[in-house]
Amino acid sequence: MPSLEELTNTLKKHFDAKDYGSADALMPQMKVLLFQAKLLIPDLTRTGDKDYVADLVISRSILEIGALSAINLEEFDKFEQYVQQLKAFYFNSAKKDELHKSVNKNKLLSLYLLLLLSKGDVVQFHAELEFLTQNIKNIENDLYLNYPIKIENWVLEGYYDKAWELISNRNTEEKKKLNEFNIFNDTLLAAIREEISRSIENSYKSLPFSNAKYLLFLNSEKEVESFAEEQGWTIKNNELIFEDKSYNDKFTLDGDEDVMDEDFDEQQGKLTHSEKLVKNTLNYAREIDSII
Repeated sequence: MPSLEELTNTLKKHFDAKDYGSADALMPQMKVLLFQAKLLIPDLTRTGDKDYVADLVISRSILEIGALSAINLEEFDKFEQYVQQLKAFYFNSAKKDELHKSVNKNKLLSLYLLLLLSKGDVVQFHAELEFLTQNIKNIENDLYLNYPIKIENWVLEGYYDKAWELISNRNTEEKKKLNEFNIFNDTLLAAIREEISRSIENSYKSLPFSNAKYLLFLNSEKEVESFAEEQGWTIKNNELIFEDKSYNDKFTLDGDEDVMDEDFDEQQGKLTHSEKLVKNTLNYAREIDSII
């Protein structure tokens, strides 16, 4: 059986070559060796030993490569397991910066937050965010951690356009430095579209195809029709008809029927939460229309 040092060198070669499958295949064998050497879980009673701490740093690097390989292979359950193991290195009572500080730390934690968002696990997302806020200073100023935080905040506030634009753009500063963010693009965009669909379904009796295309960030009315069929919505005269719920009258992008006007807001009073979400998105669609 190859030594841990030999396997580590091979692992790094595979990872640097972006051969994530081969890197991932080495990890079970390496974790056994790390466990036998008492390096898989830090022994805090030995952190006074400089050599042991140096070995722990190497062990942490191995687990980080395992985590990054797993996320690139979209092995999300495996990635979560690595993150939980790495927390024992990143967050512990030992006052050892060598263990706590890593160039990959915030990258992996931000990817974990994104994974929770993509799964719709908002409760766990906020639990993790609260923990990280207590243990990492100025978390919102971090390039990587701020990415999932911004997305969640904008979706929560109904600024779907901002969230959509950020996720869709593959060339943002954080994505140039951490391409793995793009792995979650399709899942996150689909989740936002579902959230918008629930908002308009709960707010309106009917919606023209032309509006739905903008609101749902679809490219054509044909895509609107396909999406409507998936949602089980009724289609009639190029309009989406929703079940009888709490709703306003139908609205359009142009003309006097546009119930999203500021004048209408003043006349009708405060909008419901769902209506505000739709209003934010529709206003964005109008701005795009005016530019085009």
